[in-house]
Amino acid sequence: MSDATTISSRVLDSLVGAGLLTVEQLASVTEQANARGVGSGVVLAERGLVSAADVASVLEHEMGVPRVDLSSYAPEDAALALVPSAIARARRMLPLFDIEGMLTVAIGDAMDVFVLDEIAASLSMELEPVLAEASAVESAIATYYGDEITPESEPVLELEPELVPELEPDLAPS
Repeated sequence: MSDATTISSRVLDSLVGAGLLTVEQLASVTEQANARGVGSGVVLAERGLVSAADVASVLEHEMGVPRVDLSSYAPEDAALALVPSAIARARRMLPLFDIEGMLTVAIGDAMDVFVLDEIAASLSMELEPVLAEASAVESAIATYYGDEITPESEPVLELEPELVPELEPDLAPS
């Protein structure tokens, strides 16, 4: 089994524990994902080894990830400010609330759980998923972020200095 320190690895281990994926399949998926530089969820989906329903079942029953009705939740403004709308739209996730550095996000497709580690790293915080209807997530994103992305409404993620390429001398601001 994999090192269960990330959301993805915990889901993969739970899929094995539930008998939906064999240890051999897990090893093969992990090896191929690493070789291609993609997430394990991409390889699982391509191979059709598990369905979104399988992942949702594992999230709910094995990992205790709750299903929520977004009509009952109003995301906190502070949580919305933590995730730029471009990320929320591209990753189909709605930030709901932040409790002591743990950001709870609603996802509409259980397979999206495999990108949460990437998002958590880019935001430098831990994410806790909850499941919601995909259409409700999309509707809520449009409601809370607005229908269109505008530069004024788009929060900017600060990048670590070592991740920003240096400007060539003739391009550097004077």
